[in-house]
Amino acid sequence: MAKMQNNRIDKKVKSKSTEEIQENMEFSFFSPGATNVYVAGGFNGWGTQSLPMKGDEDGIWRSKVKLLPGR
Repeated sequence: MAKMQNNRIDKKVKSKSTEEIQENMEFSFFSPGATNVYVAGGFNGWGTQSLPMKGDEDGIWRSKVKLLPGR
């Protein structure tokens, strides 16, 4: 069974349009047998194919998303 490994804050960047601080979040997921993995949540309208993850040779899938604090 696949499981979520971690969520972590990489760094903070300033948004040009809103001048608010955004956090660059990295999502990772362990699933060696997967062929496609996507991130879905309230921050992307639960779009099940809008944020694809990239898999590595160890079966760990990753994707980075810029989010406003509290999101």
